[in-house]
Amino acid sequence: LSATPVNAARAPVKAFDAARLGAAAVFADAAPFRAWVRPGVDGLLAPMSPAAFAKAAADLLADPARRQALAEAARVRLADLRRAPGSLPA
Repeated sequence: LSATPVNAARAPVKAFDAARLGAAAVFADAAPFRAWVRPGVDGLLAPMSPAAFAKAAADLLADPARRQALAEAARVRLADLRRAPGSLPA
């Protein structure tokens, strides 16, 4: 995931997509997502490798309470941003 303007613009959209689906999300630990995701609060960041993503997903599957908490925090955060769109991260 390159640090390009397009990827930077897509990072929040992917967070909105996950929240809309009620999912806890695992994002690439790369600049576009580091600027958006609060790791362990409303999403997870994983190194860009299939093994790291598989482990993060497996960890979430094994911990329903954490999965639910991440998904709910993302939903609340994005609902708050919807009410105050000027507060979107740069």
